[in-house]
Order: sequence, then structure tokens, then C-alpha cells
Amino acid sequence: MLRGVLEAAASIVYLVALFHTPFAIATAINLSTPLIFTALAVLILKEIVRWRRWSAVIVGFLGVLLVIQPRPGDIDAWAWVVLFATLLGALRDIFARYLPADVPTLVVSLASAVAVALVACAWTFVEGWQPMTMREIGLLVASSLLLAAGYQFLVLALRSGGEFSVIGSFRYASILWALGIGYVVWGDVPNTLALAGIVVIVGSGLYILHRERVRP
Repeated sequence: MLRGVLEAAASIVYLVALFHTPFAIATAINLSTPLIFTALAVLILKEIVRWRRWSAVIVGFLGVLLVIQPRPGDIDAWAWVVLFATLLGALRDIFARYLPADVPTLVVSLASAVAVALVACAWTFVEGWQPMTMREIGLLVASSLLLAAGYQFLVLALRSGGEFSVIGSFRYASILWALGIGYVVWGDVPNTLALAGIVVIVGSGLYILHRERVRP
């Protein structure tokens, strides 16, 4: 239940802030999750994170900034709200480590989805309800199915016993998927800085995996 509450809070706070923050800034802040993840893993889970992994995580975030290329002038008070939502999401995932082993992963995913649905229904009293076309409903259903699958795989990974500071680093891969979808669907071609950022992100991820293999 606690994880579901954090999930709902993170979702609503992030979406509200997104209406007032440039998308590039919000995405860049949200993709600082691996940095927050690594810090929380040290503080709460007492994981040992050495300077090489810290360096790789930080370099990966710099690669994200090269891809997104946010403008410093767009950073305002709402950027801190996005950061707060990102922190809530990281805490949500940290608590997954404390879930009892006999609780099915599907139940955890369902609890998160139900919590978000209940909060979203309550939020309609604040913003009102807008009718949707069949196309919009279809897109919403497809998005929901993808999100449900994402919940399931994420909880499985978090409960696997792997180090959170390593699992969190895979968040950077989302920007690569986004670029690929942008190219296939809309024909968007990354500029030179973005391509350099892709190389940096992939390189930092491969280095973290390499360090995990060579460590005793």
C-alpha cells in the first residue's frame, strides 16, 4: 500500500509539474533517477558504491543532457517540483526491496495501478472530466498495457537481489528508445551533440556492466 501511495503521488506531482515545465527540462530531471537511486542505495540499503560506478553514473547523466540539450533559462520553481516527483519515484522503488518474498509480483503491480487509478479519479474533481474519442481511448488502453508490463518487469528486477545502483543505471536506456521511436515514427534525426550523448550513455552503461563482471 505504501508503494502504491508513493507511485500515485509521484505520477500526479510529475504530471502537474509537466504542464508548467519545458519537456526537455522535465525529462532531464526525471532521468537523474540513477543518481538518486545510487545515493539512496548507499544511505538506505547500505550498498557499497565505489568511485568508478559513481563516475559512470554521473557521466551517463551528462550524456542525457547532451541528448536533451535543456536550456538553463527554462529552469524555475516547477523544476524543483519535478525533482520532488523523481525523489518520490526513487523511494517507491527502494521500498520494493522490503516486500515479503511470498507477495506475488503481480499483486505489487496491481496495487500500484489501483492506487494511481483512485488518485486520478479523485483528481477529476479538481480539473473536471473531458470526453475522449475512440482513438484517444484506444491510445490510452495501449499505453496502459505497456505501463502494466513495465510495472511487472520493474518490480521483478527490483526484487531480484541485484544492486540498486546497477539496476538504476538502466534508466538511461529510455532516452535511446525515445530517440529510436522518434526516428521511426516521426523521422526525427538527432543532431551531432545528441549523437555524442548516445555514445556517452551507451559507454557508461557498458562500463557499469563490465565492472559488475570483473568485481569479485
